[in-house]
Amino acid sequence: MKLNLCRKTGIDFISLRALRNRIRQVGKRAKPMMILGFFDLVIEELKEQGRIGYSAVFAAAKSSLKKYLISDKLFINFIKKDFEEYEKYLRISGISESTISVYIRTFNRFWNMAIASVYCPKEHLHLIFLHSKLTDDLKQENEPYQPK
Repeated sequence: MKLNLCRKTGIDFISLRALRNRIRQVGKRAKPMMILGFFDLVIEELKEQGRIGYSAVFAAAKSSLKKYLISDKLFINFIKKDFEEYEKYLRISGISESTISVYIRTFNRFWNMAIASVYCPKEHLHLIFLHSKLTDDLKQENEPYQPK
């Protein structure tokens, strides 16, 4: 009688073996993914969703990162120093401040997508914070006056 009541309410029973297999799957991480490879997946997914403009932004950000990287890397191998060097590369490449801002915001969003997809551990979050000329000028304006 209890079994029939459980089936009517939508509760299913599983075998002990199936339960063990489910528990083992919880702790497993997804297969390691290369950064540029995941960029391709994101771009394709955005195109399939009909978000052509957004996919073009990701494609441009991927292109700039590809020029910086000597070879594709796993997410776990892209360390904080790489983030900082990538930002320096963008600054010396001669592109405008607004383009740098778009690339950095897109890269940060991309990194969060990789964490959500479990291709990158959450502890490996090293976002790039934009240090623009405008931000530096505003900081100087808000500093108290120092007589010379």
